[in-house]
Amino acid sequence: MHQGRPIWRVREAGIDDVSVLAALRRRLFEAMGYRDPDLLAGFEETCAACFRRAIPAGEFRAWVAEADGKVIGSGGLVLHPLPPSPRNQAGKEGYIMSLCPLPEWRRRGIATAILRAILDRLVREGVPMASLHATGEGVPLYAREGFEKNTEMRLLLSVWSERRATQLEGQAPCPDRQSLPPDGPFCAPLPEERAAG
Repeated sequence: MHQGRPIWRVREAGIDDVSVLAALRRRLFEAMGYRDPDLLAGFEETCAACFRRAIPAGEFRAWVAEADGKVIGSGGLVLHPLPPSPRNQAGKEGYIMSLCPLPEWRRRGIATAILRAILDRLVREGVPMASLHATGEGVPLYAREGFEKNTEMRLLLSVWSERRATQLEGQAPCPDRQSLPPDGPFCAPLPEERAAG
């Protein structure tokens, strides 16, 4: 014990941590409002299976904070190869995810320590850029470390595909066209697409 509190430390996670990493990732999504127990149970199992494969392969890395032998928080990292850009000529980016201390361990610097361990590793490996998805609660932490908001947008393709199929119902294919438009063999764009230009 130190000043009335258990001493905690951050270390890189291994294959033996798969179950706790999956459980913490589930807790993260529960905190974001996911409530369906069957969905969450399946999700936790899927995460554990993913981690069992991806950690040994080096496709997913994780760090945990421990106090008295118990994991009290975690954070994950996936490296993405990208085409080079002026600010990232190495063409590598670290995507940070699942930064999640247990609720009773928050506000003790644990998330900051895990984040810095991940960022230190990225710097040592010559990865010039890091990104993440921030919850409202996490924004101040990331801003303190120098993260900036950008214009990234995200699309869930299953929703888009259903919407697009509904839009295209009743549209007639155009077999007489020599070349097809970029969105498929349909005669004309939808009115909203024409308006969007």
